[in-house]
Amino acid sequence: MLGIIISRHIGYIKNRLTDENEIDSLLNKIPLEMNPHFPELIIAGQHNMLCPAYDTGKEIKSTLFMLTEKRYGVDVVIRNNLSYGIGLAHLFAAIDWIRLGRMPWSDILNDAKKDDYTPQNF
Repeated sequence: MLGIIISRHIGYIKNRLTDENEIDSLLNKIPLEMNPHFPELIIAGQHNMLCPAYDTGKEIKSTLFMLTEKRYGVDVVIRNNLSYGIGLAHLFAAIDWIRLGRMPWSDILNDAKKDDYTPQNF
């Protein structure tokens, strides 16, 4: 299972956070523990994200999933206007990792856009 949280806005309706450094500070306060329900990716607005990472001894490397056999943590980063694109790449990498084989993405998208679209098996 892959868990992704995507949030366009951070905070409450009348009290939204827009400063990427303030959002970064909040993401760094998330308690990290080995938990099967911890999401593999959090997109917090257009600039901030959090994803699993591990320490190689020389650098921190992002990974798709929490790794139980390595010293893991999270990588909290600010990338101006890139968090949604990075999140999409993360999702594509996860789909590729589970090895679905060749997927007819054009057919899938075009079928879903039809006015008379009905999901299979319904």
